[in-house]
Amino acid sequence: MIVTDEFFENNCITYDVKRIAAPSDILFLDIETTGLTPRNSYIYMVGVVYFLDNRWYYKNLFATSPADEEVLLKELIHIISTFRVLIHFNGTRFDLPFITNRCEAYGIDINLSALDSHDLYKDFKPLRFILGTGDCRQKTLEQFIGLNREDKYSGGELIPVYKHYCSFCDDESFSLLYQHNRDDLYGMLRLLDIFSVFDFFNAPLSITDVNINSYINFTGESACELLISFESRVTIPGRISTNKSSVFLTIDGSNGLLRIPVIEAKLNYYYKNYKDYYYLPSENMTVHKSVGQFVDKEFRQKATADTAYTSKESTYILWDGTLSLPTFSTDRKSKDKYIELNDELINNKELLAEYTLNIIKRLREK
Repeated sequence: MIVTDEFFENNCITYDVKRIAAPSDILFLDIETTGLTPRNSYIYMVGVVYFLDNRWYYKNLFATSPADEEVLLKELIHIISTFRVLIHFNGTRFDLPFITNRCEAYGIDINLSALDSHDLYKDFKPLRFILGTGDCRQKTLEQFIGLNREDKYSGGELIPVYKHYCSFCDDESFSLLYQHNRDDLYGMLRLLDIFSVFDFFNAPLSITDVNINSYINFTGESACELLISFESRVTIPGRISTNKSSVFLTIDGSNGLLRIPVIEAKLNYYYKNYKDYYYLPSENMTVHKSVGQFVDKEFRQKATADTAYTSKESTYILWDGTLSLPTFSTDRKSKDKYIELNDELINNKELLAEYTLNIIKRLREK
């Protein structure tokens, strides 16, 4: 077995890792195997990273032949035993079960479930829509944060490289295998910055500018949109550009722009306490019973949930789903709810900041 090590640069992690655990408690882990199933494959390389002498230290264990796997596993278990927290990428489905199965094949005691395990793949998967990455592969997320790795191969592509090494013990093959594992571990450290995206969604926003923009849409019709510029005390590691239901969001660092369609329409406000109202069919209007009692019975009906409404011609924007403001819609069962866009809302920066953050959260749940 060959053991190789190095220290990563001091700024390889900018995220406050103490929010996960004390640095001295954390072990980053990644394995390389000769196949996908532990029944007929084995582990030929393990990379770990941990905090040593106030720096992040990378250690690589390499089985120069299949006969080295047992020694490699025993050394790995020894290393793991000194830590409380494991961080990995898709290790829940692959690395950890694979290690467990291979240890059992040699009769080596192991209990990885006793550790606090953080799977970055599972952590970041809910963000794939808002990040616009399409998938949640490690290399894809690395591209999002602007990290360009030297390694150009997948784990599967390196299996024949390892077999070549087993036959010829050449430095070039080892270098390719080492670089891949090193880049995987280094990438994990850098990907911790993506946790700041979650922080962005929960941190208060400051509105920096509000405008209404008129434009000609793709059908050649006049249209309007509300432009809300904002900033956050949290900085994200990449650029987000996404949209849903004609709502567009761009975030670059700590600054963002939200574009909300503005509509001029006659919409209905539906009363929740509809039993307290009468509906006047000839007038197509609803009045409270305190007033409707003076209307002749033949001209009034008990209001229903569908008829207890008041129509209003106004300027509207999409409701954020949270603000306690009157909501309007074309009909009671419509999923699209709107609120009035007026000076009271535009000039209330605190309310507008809450609205903006709520819309951003809805876009995240695309």
